[in-house]
Order: sequence, then C-alpha cells, then structure tokens
Amino acid sequence: MANSYRDFFFARSFCLDPGRRCSYAFTVKVARGFLARLAFAVAFVVSSFAHAEKPSAEIRDFKKGVQQIFEKHCYECHGREKTKGKVDLTKYATWADLEENPELIEEMIEVLDKNEMPPEEELQPTQNQRDRLISDLKKAFANSTKHDQPLVPMRLRRMNRFEYGNAVRDLFDLESWVYSINDRIIRDHSNYFRPESGKMPKVVRVGNRIMGLQQLLENRLLGVMAFPKDPPA
Repeated sequence: MANSYRDFFFARSFCLDPGRRCSYAFTVKVARGFLARLAFAVAFVVSSFAHAEKPSAEIRDFKKGVQQIFEKHCYECHGREKTKGKVDLTKYATWADLEENPELIEEMIEVLDKNEMPPEEELQPTQNQRDRLISDLKKAFANSTKHDQPLVPMRLRRMNRFEYGNAVRDLFDLESWVYSINDRIIRDHSNYFRPESGKMPKVVRVGNRIMGLQQLLENRLLGVMAFPKDPPA
C-alpha cells in the first residue's frame, strides 16, 4: 500500500515538474495500479468485518429464536435439571453447534412434527412457534448433511438359507440353530469365529459330517423347516 502511494505521487510530480517532460501514459498506468490496490485493500477490510460479525450475528439469531423456545419448553427436562433421553440441549449455543449433530436434529423434527414433545402435561408452544422451529431445524439439518457422501445404490437379493438362519440368530440372539440343513457340513469344534477380536487363529479345527448324529441332536427350533434348497451357485 505504501509503495502504491509513493508511485502515485511520484508519477504526479514527474508530470507537474516544469523541468521534466510530462508522460501521461506513465501517470495513468501508475494511477490505475494504485486504484486497483486500494480497491483490493478496501474489499479485504470489509470482508474481514463481515466474517467477524457473522458468528455474533448467528449467536444472536439462535438466542432470539430457537433458544428462547428451548428455554421455555425444553431445558427443564433436557439439560437444566435432567437429561432425559441423554439429550442436553443447553450445550448448543449456535446453529453451528447444533448442526454438528444431524441425528439429534432429525429426531427433534420428528417428535415436534408428531406433537410428542413437549409432553402433553407440559406447557406447549404455539402452533406458529412449533412450525417455525420445525422449519428452522429442517434448514439446519440440510446444512449439516449437504457435504455428506451420496448413498451408493444397493441391489436387493433374496438371502440363502445360511444367511437367513444366521440373520434370525443374530436378530433374536439365539443360542440354538433355527433349523437343520444338510448343506451345513462343516462343524466348528474350536469356536474360532470371534469378529470382536479382529483376528483369525492360525489353526482352525472343524469337522465334516453330512446329517450325522451331531446335527440331528443339535439345539434347534422345533417345528421349523428350512425353505427349499437354494439353486446351485
């Protein structure tokens, strides 16, 4: 900036000095450079002030809007005296803070839209307040998820008998098999499958016995039959 001032006034003195020949092109060129640098400096200062004001403006907007509703209808059960559902709303002071938790925003939209919160026996916000809050939360949810990776389409297919049986066991935490199938010929005698360890043993002890006595006597749900045999792979 100092160099621009110096160049500008040097060019002016160069042309105004009666002992020198005036170079109009030189003066215009230096003046244009000075004005361009001056414009950039002004824009930078204005931008800096705008960025400095943005957080405080955002805090004011949050406090005037959603935080007032939280204060009147939510904080008593979610942060001030209790934390029902392990939800503490008092720790969110700006929209940016809240947008870091899109799962919570989505849940809040759902319970507000269904009139599940606040509970019936508690003081209720007006319908306008509820609608405004839902609208603001939807905007916050859109902001919090706009940078998420798009979902990859997944092809649906029918599970085979092994997958279906394992899915039912996992879903209901069963200790027994769902049904016996003669395709399950490999027996695990060492309990090697432990995904929580993240390791596979160097040696696995298994057996091979098609519909033998062990499978007929194994724990399974009575009266449950596997669906017909899967087509060969």
